[in-house]
Amino acid sequence: MQRSLTVQMAERVQNLDHEMQTTSTGGRTDHPGLVLKSRDLFGVFSAAGDVNPGEAVDHGLYRNCTRHLSRYALTLPELGPPVVLSSGVNEENTILFTDLTNSPVKQYDGSDLKSGALYLHRELLLFDGCLHEKITVVNQSNRPLRVNLALCWEADFRDLFEIRGVRWKRRGSFPEVGSREQRYLGLDGVERVTRISLGPAEVNYE
Repeated sequence: MQRSLTVQMAERVQNLDHEMQTTSTGGRTDHPGLVLKSRDLFGVFSAAGDVNPGEAVDHGLYRNCTRHLSRYALTLPELGPPVVLSSGVNEENTILFTDLTNSPVKQYDGSDLKSGALYLHRELLLFDGCLHEKITVVNQSNRPLRVNLALCWEADFRDLFEIRGVRWKRRGSFPEVGSREQRYLGLDGVERVTRISLGPAEVNYE
């Protein structure tokens, strides 16, 4: 099975007066992870292809130095965290690929699911102002498997100064939106938007 998704980012300037004051908390520097770059976009990801702020404070997908994705994680709710087999980026740093599998686990029916029964391939691409991802899932066991995939995401719209330790006295507002869109109206008068869209699933039987 293959499933594609797209993360879109946008900015719209509004006329607002603003005042910014800062304090510094020192910040910290973490391992950079796997880095993608395309024009005004860059992303810092884990070896699994996730954005995980618990692993590194600077993980995220950024546009013009503002973080449009502060969390982006593919999980297998019934099977636990995927195990990374291999990962890397292309020479142009525009494509990230990672190969994953499952940990051994006892399923709801009491049967044991061995490690390697499920193979996942993630391919993340920065192109045309968006993050595109294709997820491929292959059943390598000798029986049918029913597995749920969950994609968790958050957008905090913090800038690099905040992420590295600076704290603004004031922040903008988050208008109410749907589950696949997050908006942030900043004190600089710019409305920033992160939007998730899903493509149709393609299923192949062999």
